[in-house]
Amino acid sequence: MRRNRLAVGLIIFLVMLTGFTGCSKNEKSFLVVTTKAMMTGVKGQVETARFEIYESGKLEITKVFTGSETEEETVVLDSDDLKLLKAFVKESIENDTYSDTHVNATDGQTWTFTYIDSDKSEKEIYSGYVYGIDELENIRYILASYLPELYK
Repeated sequence: MRRNRLAVGLIIFLVMLTGFTGCSKNEKSFLVVTTKAMMTGVKGQVETARFEIYESGKLEITKVFTGSETEEETVVLDSDDLKLLKAFVKESIENDTYSDTHVNATDGQTWTFTYIDSDKSEKEIYSGYVYGIDELENIRYILASYLPELYK
């Protein structure tokens, strides 16, 4: 009987610990990237994906498939990927790097990169096609590596 109480107590403690530290509502995201396929219709294809990146390295991925089925998953970014994303945001915001950038295309995927500041205000870094923009293509490849079905 005493063992059962200890086991139940331990389980309650672990659930509370996870609830208060693992999924903190105070956890800060700094970048949201969305992508939308412009030509869809293949069943099981990811039509839209949303990547929310947190200071801690947590990456929340929301996938919407053709037919409106939605899946969510959370992964942890590789530390080098996290450093690169933070540097990208810092440079882009400080220098307004992509304010005059436009790629003329009509197929493939559009990408939107949105910075979230400490007040949770949003500032769009770039929105559109990323063909030929090396830094944005690199970010796209990094994020797609966490979502292999994006390019099925």
